[in-house]
Amino acid sequence: MSQNPHAPLPLGMEDKLGSLRAYFEKNWILNQYGLAFWNYQGMGGPRTTNHAESWHNSLKDKFDGMKINLGAWLSNFQTIHHHKSKWTRQLVKGLAQPHQRRLTYLQNDACIAAANAEISNYLQALALKRVNRSTAAH
Repeated sequence: MSQNPHAPLPLGMEDKLGSLRAYFEKNWILNQYGLAFWNYQGMGGPRTTNHAESWHNSLKDKFDGMKINLGAWLSNFQTIHHHKSKWTRQLVKGLAQPHQRRLTYLQNDACIAAANAEISNYLQALALKRVNRSTAAH
């Protein structure tokens, strides 16, 4: 007999969680597009928009509290944008190296990869269980 480490669920909650799980599996995991539809792990690009948010915050830090006319602000913005665009083009062409990723991000990637493997194993077991049920019914 396995021990359940979780507190007992309130009455009716197990059915609600089962419905949520069924919805998630149907619409987000077993849909016609698969996990790749919404899971960007291992795709080679950013997993989040944190890079864009960081860039916007850096602009705010550069210009925050400044009383600057629009023309001067646009000129400064164009200079910053040109520099970032040039660096991005160099990255794409392999002429520049990306910044080193922080150790925390590398650790997060390892945790995400482990969770991704766990989900894949679960989905394979789920598919096998469905095949076995289908075979047993015939």
